[in-house]
Amino acid sequence: MIKVYKNTEKIPDCLEKGKAYNCEGVKKELAAIYNNKCCYCETKLTKNFEIEHFRPKEKYRWLEKSWSNLLSFAVVATNQKVINLKRRMETFLKVKKILMFINRQLF
Repeated sequence: MIKVYKNTEKIPDCLEKGKAYNCEGVKKELAAIYNNKCCYCETKLTKNFEIEHFRPKEKYRWLEKSWSNLLSFAVVATNQKVINLKRRMETFLKVKKILMFINRQLF
């Protein structure tokens, strides 16, 4: 894990002007802060890396454009999270099915 220092007082211009959080200025700053690495898996960022919200923007709308809530991440990391989530869900459903079968057999 790499240690990063994010100056919450030095905010990219486009965020201060109220523009979208995924502007080039924000991407440049995040890439520099995270040493051109993904904040999750530390793989090298590609040109089309994306911006992740530490706290989900769907639930915390007021933090959507908050500099302290933005992270850089590789699309690979997101895909890996989705794959792991799907595997866990499949395992859960299999176990649930088995338990329901056992429950029917016992009662």
